[in-house]
Amino acid sequence: IPSMGASGIGYNIARQFGHRLIATRAGLVPFTLSGKPLEQYAQLAGVALPPDKKSEYGELRQRLSKLGSKFGENVLDATNAWSKRVTREQLNGLPETALANAKQAALQAGQVDYLINLEFPSMSPVLNYCDNRELREEVYTANCTRASEQGPNAGKWDNTALIAETLELRNELAQLLGFDNYA
Repeated sequence: IPSMGASGIGYNIARQFGHRLIATRAGLVPFTLSGKPLEQYAQLAGVALPPDKKSEYGELRQRLSKLGSKFGENVLDATNAWSKRVTREQLNGLPETALANAKQAALQAGQVDYLINLEFPSMSPVLNYCDNRELREEVYTANCTRASEQGPNAGKWDNTALIAETLELRNELAQLLGFDNYA
């Protein structure tokens, strides 16, 4: 769009293409959110849909919201379920602060030695600094297979079906809004 200066030429062009304008020190410019025209946000929100399609849109969004919440709950439950009691020797290479955190976690759990889990402050130092290759691999595998059909809690908090349904519903939503796909 050409400059929206005092001549008004830019204003007329913007109106012709349906852009909303706001006044700035530089003149009138198209109104956008994050670089996208306001109309695009309205389209993505289903504002222009007929009433029966708005209802379908709302049901899809509601189901997607529930799936997203359940997905997060499963990941959190799987994260909290995994921990491993280890010895000081198994943690060779970890910084002192990570060792102190692992010791504190064990004490809080009523255990001796050290305790590691899949929370980032515990897991990250193990993956980055631990000399014990087998322990690094075990922690890595437990982390990568959380809430899935694999790993230490295989199937217990499996998100596979939730992911499949989410992808299906996102495709339906995109079609409803007139897009080829959700991307």
